[in-house]
Amino acid sequence: WNILNHVTWEKPNPPPNLGCRCLTHSTEGIIWAAPAKHSPLRHVFNYDDARAANEGKQLKDVWRMGAPGPAEKEHGKHSTQKPIEVMRRIIELSTARGAVVLDPFSGSSTCGVAALRLGRRYIGAESDPKWADLAAKRLADLSLTNAQQGAIL
Repeated sequence: WNILNHVTWEKPNPPPNLGCRCLTHSTEGIIWAAPAKHSPLRHVFNYDDARAANEGKQLKDVWRMGAPGPAEKEHGKHSTQKPIEVMRRIIELSTARGAVVLDPFSGSSTCGVAALRLGRRYIGAESDPKWADLAAKRLADLSLTNAQQGAIL
């Protein structure tokens, strides 16, 4: 893999630092990488979508997005849950419609929710039964919602 960017996700309202012994953690890093030159995998970057996400300008490597809202946690809360908006942007910019998105540490399956909403296929793996159950509930709820709207997952 070749590292293309280190994206910084800035949280405008981070959780407080309760220990008062260091700075508040207000960012997370995202490694943006492409397959090595001779890999059978293909690099995808939807440049036009990136510009559209940033009002017609080139998208920068600092993304300011809030934490997951209450609606994203209605089936339960995962300690490292990412907001759907972050996962949506990553998937939208780096995959084609119909592509398979693999999440080997799916947790609450935010990646899966974003992938399915964007017309991608999704494979998630989670070893902890507690989180696997949470993910299954979120994905089942998404399937019901989309079925009611006539969408095919």
